[in-house]
Amino acid sequence: RVTADCHSAFATQPAERRMAGEATHTHVYSERALASIPKLPARGLFLLREPASQIRSSYDYFRNNWTYIPADLTFADYLAATRYGTAAFGGNELAERPEEHADYMAWLDPWRAALGADRMKVTTFDRLKADPQALMEEIAAWCGLSSGFFNGYDFPTENESYQPRNRTLQQLNVAVRAHLPGGRLYDGARWLYRRMNTRKPDRTLADPSEAELR
Repeated sequence: RVTADCHSAFATQPAERRMAGEATHTHVYSERALASIPKLPARGLFLLREPASQIRSSYDYFRNNWTYIPADLTFADYLAATRYGTAAFGGNELAERPEEHADYMAWLDPWRAALGADRMKVTTFDRLKADPQALMEEIAAWCGLSSGFFNGYDFPTENESYQPRNRTLQQLNVAVRAHLPGGRLYDGARWLYRRMNTRKPDRTLADPSEAELR
């Protein structure tokens, strides 16, 4: 399936199009992706986050944006459950094995061996947050593309973690959203739902478990 999807995603492009892009963060952990993508005329860009922050972000995301992690499970208890294998978290591998997936070198070394140094670039989420235009201009140059597109671009954020105000409504949202057709109606409904039932996660208090993890 991955092989077919990759060839479909990276099919021969029209002459006026220099490059096609695709972003699936779980490819870095996929043996099939590793076996298929390096055979294509593709490059690999890896954007890494500080490991403890990555694990905390995954906890917030799978607990709030989704329902894989129970709402009453603290971050400390979540870490204990993942270390001792006492919860399945809906079969979501990223939620089940966060520390393993944040041990980046174990995953990056095989990609480097398969892609080669020239077709692989590793950078950080901190760089993207600090100066997105500079980083994107650097990436464009690496791809042999003009960086002029990013002049004045406002770099909107997508797919951020949020905290639901009413978790019953969030459970209903998770249950039905995958079955709704995309398009303007979907986008409008999503905007309205998030305006009514979500807020930014409260990260004003430092979590000792995150500091210990780091």
